[in-house]
Amino acid sequence: MRNRDSSRPTSCQGQGLFPKSWALDKGSALALGLIWLTLGLTLISALGVALGLAQTQLEARYLADSAALLASDVSRGLTPGLPCPQASELVLGGGARLTGCRIVGDGVVVEVRSDYLIWTFESRAKAGAP
Repeated sequence: MRNRDSSRPTSCQGQGLFPKSWALDKGSALALGLIWLTLGLTLISALGVALGLAQTQLEARYLADSAALLASDVSRGLTPGLPCPQASELVLGGGARLTGCRIVGDGVVVEVRSDYLIWTFESRAKAGAP
């Protein structure tokens, strides 16, 4: 039901739609929303960095193992070429770098370094004849 003098409903005459104490909080919902948004984006970014670190570490281990196995096969004559250059080519293809390659007896020891942002991961693997 509407009053003839005003466009407001008759039940709200003189009261307003919200308590008068809310008038002091103009814009606080926007500020709170921006704070929550910033916090959420920060947590998502931190999670992305943590996942990237874990992935880089696992890739360094995987590349070291694969390069050691390849170099071992090359040194035993199962694959043509030279052991350390073949291992280096494999590691470079994976986005890391070969920092060490030694033929020890009938096995090969390979060291790999991989970088992510400001962190560096190193991995070492040894492979030889079964």
